[in-house]
Amino acid sequence: MSGRGWTTSPNAPNAPSEPDEHRWMTESRRLASSKHPSSSFHRSTGFASSRSGRSDRSGASDEPHVELPPGRRREIMARVHDSVQHVMASMLTNRASNVHWRPKLRKKSISYYVDDTSVKPGQTRFCCVSHTNASVAEVMELFLMTDTESLLKNNRVLYNNLLEARVLTVLRRPTKERPMHSMYVRYSCFQTPGPMVNRDMCVAVATDMIRQEDGSTIGYCLWDSVDDPAFAEAAQTPGLQPVTMFRSGFFLRSSGREQAYDDEPTHGQTKIVYMVGMEPGGWAPGLTTRLLMEKFGANLGRLCSHFRRKHLDSSTFVMKSQWVSKGSARNCRRCLKSFQVLSKRVNCHSCGQVVCKSCSSKETVELHAVGLVPMRICISCLENAGLSHAVSPPTTATGHRRNRLGTDSLSESTTQSQSVVEMEHEDDGDTDTDADEWAFTPSGVLVRPYRIAT
Repeated sequence: MSGRGWTTSPNAPNAPSEPDEHRWMTESRRLASSKHPSSSFHRSTGFASSRSGRSDRSGASDEPHVELPPGRRREIMARVHDSVQHVMASMLTNRASNVHWRPKLRKKSISYYVDDTSVKPGQTRFCCVSHTNASVAEVMELFLMTDTESLLKNNRVLYNNLLEARVLTVLRRPTKERPMHSMYVRYSCFQTPGPMVNRDMCVAVATDMIRQEDGSTIGYCLWDSVDDPAFAEAAQTPGLQPVTMFRSGFFLRSSGREQAYDDEPTHGQTKIVYMVGMEPGGWAPGLTTRLLMEKFGANLGRLCSHFRRKHLDSSTFVMKSQWVSKGSARNCRRCLKSFQVLSKRVNCHSCGQVVCKSCSSKETVELHAVGLVPMRICISCLENAGLSHAVSPPTTATGHRRNRLGTDSLSESTTQSQSVVEMEHEDDGDTDTDADEWAFTPSGVLVRPYRIAT
């Protein structure tokens, strides 16, 4: 194993190799060289063309559309293309010249890595890595060009502090043959806590999804900040602190036939890599690197939870009156381990059975007219819904070995540094409170249990 960065041993089960990059490059060039009628596919985005999109909507007068000179358009597209090539090369090859990531920490099923080699003094670049049961195509739907209302809704899945999101101009439109191959300029405005000035950013976004010969699927939504007076005038939001970002966005990959291993905890899942590159002054200088990383890591966790909730239908949950009594349960319904006097027992909100805490998971379920509510779901119900249970990483130190970001094997979580291992106890704050005991009455009303007055 190389000590230069994030390289993996050649016999790692899911370690990417150089042919991955060659396959992607060949497929990308083949698709790019084909001639597609740009007007044959509109995908109901509302951006079929700059003129028809504005004339078809009576209320489109408030939708700014920036017309760029051809030279400026080519300049922005070339810059974003170079950024995409840089990111894809770092994700799909093992070359020593490529960017390597250094493990930083792991918390709540999200691994954090930092890039110390390709950044300039004062810049910050890191990434957050997790997995989801959703396919690459399902995740990519959130990043496609849409009307303003849908764009705002999709972006709020990621950011809970988003104030505004708009598409200012379209640089490349999707086609029928490549419905996820697009490039556009997006303006976003974010609310910041306390006395800090609200932030905004204007970025050129590139999206695409490619199926490789080995059966795997990769997708990306990457962006770089753009600075143009025309965009500043279209934004019309003075007094905000601009955020400058570079080589940022999402990289998605689902394992193909050659990479699939049934004994892996992430088998059948899609890996999501959320990269964040920020220029000096892009964030409050008082925030430490760890706080900044966890801030964006929470956005990734919100994205994974969004797709996870789609598999949990609260209308199928049993009423609380049908729950099995905790006092009468002698053993866990799943692992069959006998309960002791002080054993922690929980009811599954889906089936009502009594299980031990280790055989359950705290899930966020969306309830009609209520919102998002935390509930305990047993592992059996999660498996029946097609969801995997998060595997806790080992708590034994394994030195300072480093893995490359591309591997999907379990070694990714077992080769963290000693400081990360010592932080694993932070995940144990998952304790049961009354907030977990939401349940349905026979009349369908959502209630909490009554507390004994003290």
